[in-house]
Amino acid sequence: MSDGWHVTAINITRWVENNPREAQEILPLLIKRLIFASVNASLIRFPSGNSIILPGWDGLLKTDKGNTFIPTGDSAWELSNEKTVKNKADSDYLKRTQKPGAVDKKKATFVFVTSQQWSELANWVSEKKSEGQWADVKALSAEELADWLS
Repeated sequence: MSDGWHVTAINITRWVENNPREAQEILPLLIKRLIFASVNASLIRFPSGNSIILPGWDGLLKTDKGNTFIPTGDSAWELSNEKTVKNKADSDYLKRTQKPGAVDKKKATFVFVTSQQWSELANWVSEKKSEGQWADVKALSAEELADWLS
């Protein structure tokens, strides 16, 4: 039985393939709206639209109570639509670990979001957590985004 509207992981990846520039501008807005619909945040900054060209983190969030998709406390987010998911995740992680800016790594969760399907997500998260550079490390792929949307 169908509940009507349902977005799948493949719907998300196809949308990105067919609309790459739009996806760059809208993915941060989608994440921000999902956060607003899910938790109360004392800080939420996810530049979208033309603002994606601004330097710095793709997203910053502070919340007293997270959920399955959102970490509790401070989190710093990097978002990507690139097909080479692991390479992009590794690159963003290294860049932000070396230069986190005003983010306190020992108190914050590093969150990597990809609009692609990623079978190695759990292994990547486990590997990065074991480095002990951040308070925690999370990753969300197209599968988690589809679950969050539902």
